[in-house]
Amino acid sequence: MLGHDEFLEFIGLDIDDFTRLEYDQAIIDQIKSFSGIWNQSFLNQIDHNELSKKELSKLTINEIFDIVSNFPHSICALQDLRQCIDPSQRVHLVNSFTQSCNKRLLHAGINTEDIIVSYTNTIKSFLLIDPRGVLLDNASRPIRRYLKEREDTIPTIVNALLKPDEKSKLSRLSEELTSVTEQTVDELTLSWSPDPIDALPDFKKQDIIESLISIFDTKEVFISEFSEVFSKSLLAMKKYDISEILLKLQLLKAKFGEGEFTNLDVMVRDISDSKIANFKIHEQNQKILKGLQFSILSYMFWPELPSEEFKLPADIQEQIELYLAEYSRLKNGRKMSWINAGVVDIQLELKDRSLDFEVTPDKAAVIYSFDGVDSLKWQQISESLEMEGERVKDCLNFWVHNGVLKKELDTYKVLEVQEDSQIPQHLQMNQTSSRNSAQNFETHWPFIVGMLSNLGSLSSERIQSFLSMSVLKYNATIQELENYLEKCVIENKLVNEDGSYKLYS
Repeated sequence: MLGHDEFLEFIGLDIDDFTRLEYDQAIIDQIKSFSGIWNQSFLNQIDHNELSKKELSKLTINEIFDIVSNFPHSICALQDLRQCIDPSQRVHLVNSFTQSCNKRLLHAGINTEDIIVSYTNTIKSFLLIDPRGVLLDNASRPIRRYLKEREDTIPTIVNALLKPDEKSKLSRLSEELTSVTEQTVDELTLSWSPDPIDALPDFKKQDIIESLISIFDTKEVFISEFSEVFSKSLLAMKKYDISEILLKLQLLKAKFGEGEFTNLDVMVRDISDSKIANFKIHEQNQKILKGLQFSILSYMFWPELPSEEFKLPADIQEQIELYLAEYSRLKNGRKMSWINAGVVDIQLELKDRSLDFEVTPDKAAVIYSFDGVDSLKWQQISESLEMEGERVKDCLNFWVHNGVLKKELDTYKVLEVQEDSQIPQHLQMNQTSSRNSAQNFETHWPFIVGMLSNLGSLSSERIQSFLSMSVLKYNATIQELENYLEKCVIENKLVNEDGSYKLYS
C-alpha cells in the first residue's frame, strides 16, 4: 500500500504542488461562502493573488442579475467586481446579465414599473463597474429594446415624473427631475479621461431621465404624453390654481429645452386667463350661478378632448347661454363653443340620505333626468337627452353601482330609501381607507392600461387575477380593486359596462 508521499510521487506531484492545490481549493471554498452576501466588501478578506480575484469575479458575475436588482444595497459587491474583473471576463459578465434579464425580467409577467426600476439599477450598477460605459451599453440593450416595445412605458415614465408618489418604486425619477444634472466646468476638467475606442456616441448614461428618453427615436412622444397629462390636470382644476403645474413645467423645460413646450405654455396661460374672465363675467351678470365656471381654451394648442354632444337640461342650458353671451360682450363679439367636458359637483337629496359626487357632465345630465320622476327606461333618457344609447347605459350603471338607482329589466328606479344590505360595500368603507387604497393603486394604473389595451374589456375578477400574478407583492383585496376601478370610472378613465371595465374612449 502506497504512503502519502509515494502516492504523490506516483501521480507526478511533489509536496509543494499538493500544498499549492490545497491552498487553491481553500481559496475557492472560502469565496463560495461569500455567495449571496453583497452588502460588504471581501477584498480585504482574501489574498490579493490572481486566483482569488478571478474566483471572486466569477462568483459575482454568476450573481450579477440579483446584485443589480438589489442596488444600492449591493454597492460593495459591485465595487469588488470593478477591482477584480479581468478583461477576459467582461463578455461573460454581459452575457450572464442579459441572459438572466431575458429569462427573469423581460416578459409579460413583470410590470413596466419594475422593468424601469431594473433599467435604472442597471445604469447605476454598470457605471460602478465600468465608469466609461462600454459594458453598460451592451448590458442595457435588451432592456431598452423591450421597454421601447411596451405600450405603457411612456405613460409610466411621465406619471412618475409628474405625479410623484412616495410609495412608488419610481419616486426617485421626480427627484432626478429636480436635481442638478450638470457638473461644473472645473469638475469635468478634473475628472476628464479619454473615451474608450469601443464606446458608442451615447454610452454615457449618468442622467437617468435622458437615458429613458433616449430609448425612443424622438422625444416628441414624451412631449405629447406630457400634454395629455397636463391637460387632464388643468381641466380638473376648480380654483384655477396653476402654481404647481407651473413649477413642473419649468423643471421640464430645464430638462427638455424651452422650445419644446409651446403648446403647454399656451394651455397654462389659457387657465390663467380663464380665471380673470370668469371673475369678470360673474361680476357683470349676477344671474349666472357662482358654481358655473369655464376654462376657455385655445383649441388648436390642446390635445383632442373627449366630448359627445347631447342635450342638457333646460335650466342648465339657460345658464350656459347666459355665460356665453356675457363672454361675447366681454370679448367684443368673440364667440365661445361649449363642449361637454370637465367635471360637475352635484348633491343628491334622497329621503334617507344626502350624497355628494364629482362626475362628468353626461352622468350629471342622466341623473338630473330623474328629477321629479321615480323611474325611467334608458330609451326615454336617450331620446330626451339626444345621447347615444351605450353612453346612457354606462351612466346609468354608474348610478346603480353607487346605490342611487336600481335596475329592474329595462327600467331604472330611484332608491329614495335604502337598507344597509342594499348599500354597495365600497360606499360603506372608511373614507380615509378608501383614499389610501386609491393612492396605492396609482402605481398599478399603467399596468391596468396595458392590460385593457391588449385584452379589451375585463371583469374586476380577471384584472385582480392578472395583477396578483404579475405585480410583485400585490396584496389588495378584490373590493379595494373595485373601489379604485370605480374611481377611474368617475374620472372618465374607464367605462363600467355590465360589470366589465374598458378604457374610456
